[in-house]
Amino acid sequence: MSLKVFQIGFNKCGTRTIHHFLHVNGIKSIHWDGGDLARRMFRNLVEGDGLIAGYEGYEAFSDMEVVGREFALEAYKLFPILAQQYPEAVFVLNTRDREEWVKSRFNHGKGQYAKRWKSVLKISDDDKLADVWRNDWDRHHDRVHEFFANRPHRFFKFDIAKDSPELFAQAIPDRAMDVSKYQTRGRTPHKAASRPEGSAFSL
Repeated sequence: MSLKVFQIGFNKCGTRTIHHFLHVNGIKSIHWDGGDLARRMFRNLVEGDGLIAGYEGYEAFSDMEVVGREFALEAYKLFPILAQQYPEAVFVLNTRDREEWVKSRFNHGKGQYAKRWKSVLKISDDDKLADVWRNDWDRHHDRVHEFFANRPHRFFKFDIAKDSPELFAQAIPDRAMDVSKYQTRGRTPHKAASRPEGSAFSL
């Protein structure tokens, strides 16, 4: 079976950095695809096809989500099915400090990303959205760790603020990876916080 690498952490956790690093190391990688990647994966799920049908020419997959005003499709959360369909694949739980991630999500797209999530969830309060995201973060990380705890899959956790790209080289010995090509991409500028201390935006 050909190489497959699935990034299964949240967006705003270095997805573009991971995509670029794999791409410059000769791994055919696709990132987000305007949301069509997540849409196609869920369509494939409904139709009973392999989740990456239509993207067979790619080897690595990152930022598998799309959020509109009425829906949110998070295809990276389909990792148990991906593991079943592609048992030799590499799974990467990309992560970072949770509170920094929350702030980055609120700043993403100049606030439009959070606005779409509030529309999906039918809430208007920023702090409520932050709590939804925190709870989702905790549940997803617990679920990933529980699933891969005693399984033979190639899985590793990658903290974008702390870990070395050497982890990728070790997890993907199929390719000779040049770790010097690792560069941070897609960092969201943080706006100065003007909210009261203790809020979702306090620094």
